[in-house]
Amino acid sequence: MTTKYSKLTAPELDRSLIAEWSNVQRSDPAFSSPFLSPQFTLAVADVRDDVFVTVIENDGKPVGFFPHQADGHRALPVGGRLNDCHAVIASDKALWSPRDLVAASGLSLWDFNHLIDSQTQFRPHAHTTAISPLIDLAKGTDAYLEDRRAAGSKRVAQFQRKWRKLLREKGGESEVRFVPRSDDKSALERVIQWKLDQCLRTGSYPYFNETWTVDLVHRLHQMEEADFFGALSVLFVGDTIAAAHFGMASDRWWHWWFPTYSNDWSAYSPGGLMLLKLCEHVGSEDATQDTIDLGKGDDVYKSSFANGEYGLLEGHVANRSAYAVYRSAKRVSRAWARQTPVLEPVRQVRKRLRERPNQA
Repeated sequence: MTTKYSKLTAPELDRSLIAEWSNVQRSDPAFSSPFLSPQFTLAVADVRDDVFVTVIENDGKPVGFFPHQADGHRALPVGGRLNDCHAVIASDKALWSPRDLVAASGLSLWDFNHLIDSQTQFRPHAHTTAISPLIDLAKGTDAYLEDRRAAGSKRVAQFQRKWRKLLREKGGESEVRFVPRSDDKSALERVIQWKLDQCLRTGSYPYFNETWTVDLVHRLHQMEEADFFGALSVLFVGDTIAAAHFGMASDRWWHWWFPTYSNDWSAYSPGGLMLLKLCEHVGSEDATQDTIDLGKGDDVYKSSFANGEYGLLEGHVANRSAYAVYRSAKRVSRAWARQTPVLEPVRQVRKRLRERPNQA
């Protein structure tokens, strides 16, 4: 079997290649994340000019796709820090290797930090593992809530009580409503501003300080296809936005991405209420998805809601040995900073700061 790699700019992907990418994605549940959809890569390419896709061919047939964002000879996953799930979207029978793929893409280095661990070819190149918690709603909302009660998760039940309290105190369902997919552009602007304020306040990376990120979210919000769409979810109390969230969905998974809420409603934990109502939506017959990916992170609310998980890898593929040594040393130092007991007080302070403005 002969293997060929062809590097293309994202706009050079024709309809047949995009269709084959979608076919490969649908063929493997491990590729369910909307981040692995061709539509996400094409949306990022609409707002950036450094997005490429290397097509893997076996005996002349396209069998895999490697989307990446290249800065010279160094590459990141498409979307950089925004990308919560990445992979080489390739058939399980495809013949390819990470080093050959990176070299054929004209790269010296590809960094990854949210790569699905079922992509076993990359395990020798990984130095850290993590998990991304999931909410599995395939059996419906009622079964999910019963599962959470049986697992001893008191937090979800607390949110249910707070929802009933909010209804009682603020006018019932005529005044308190959850919209899973809203076209309200002013609400989207609110998400962007609140999220930027939160990141600046907590010292997190300020995603929305970059124009292309704002443009991308607006672009995704306009996209609506059967197997991919951007979704703005809003929790209203009267005409007031208590909480909002912007995420994406494939035909299988909904990705929990940018949740925000107003501190004016913090007594009701509006972030948690919004996730609870999204669970009810995804667990209903109205949604084609049956899973919410909460994304990597140790936030308390994620462990309360999650009833599943999948593994992630962090590492890099490098073709130049000296640079590989440098990158490995840098990664080891970062891993030490994350794990050493000496810095535990610092980590706890940062964790509290993250949780306080985005409590759920």
